[in-house]
Amino acid sequence: MAVAPDDSVTAAELALGLIEGEERSAALRRMLAEPEFAREVERWRAHFALLYPEYPSVEPPAWVEQRLATIGGGDPVGWRWATGGASALAAALALALVLRPADVVAPPTPAPRPVAAAPAPVFAAAMAPDGTTDTKPFAALFDVGQGQVRVPAGITVPAGRVAQLWRIGGDGVPQSLGLLTATGTTALRLSPADRAALAAGATLAISIEPLGGSPKPVPTGPVVATGALTRI
Repeated sequence: MAVAPDDSVTAAELALGLIEGEERSAALRRMLAEPEFAREVERWRAHFALLYPEYPSVEPPAWVEQRLATIGGGDPVGWRWATGGASALAAALALALVLRPADVVAPPTPAPRPVAAAPAPVFAAAMAPDGTTDTKPFAALFDVGQGQVRVPAGITVPAGRVAQLWRIGGDGVPQSLGLLTATGTTALRLSPADRAALAAGATLAISIEPLGGSPKPVPTGPVVATGALTRI
């Protein structure tokens, strides 16, 4: 059997300690004699336990008092804030009675601030020519985020030949990364295996090969520049 609205109000007042004297004694006797009323009191106590931290001491707005006067039969004095000043408990009771427990929405939990992703590392290799050409030192870059190696056109290549880029890992075995263009910067997109090998630390090497690249899985022409990758 549902508790009547007036009984729910009394239960809420008792839960907050807003009634005294004989009125409080009568309400406590009802808790002992009426299980439904006792459960209503406990329901309000549990409800207010969640609301207390959310309501600092404030003066109740006029519209709340007017609404309570309507609910309480036109006598706002009976709510005990007209003579003693508002308290946090009275403000909580006012909002709870107007909105009802099922309607009170907990304040939204602030969304976690997005954490900026760390920038992908970049590696550089200072390519040192072997001294057999007039090529000057230059730098090759490995961008992990882009998954590519960028090599400027820094190698002097004889006519009818092509420069080829290699990676040399810890096993010392060259693996072709691709051919370099004669002019401009070459950007070679790498396979996942090559990306992982370069990120773990490797040496880049450039050899001079026949057009189309080395006919074998290793350099067949002279290696004219090398450089170890270092994270920058």
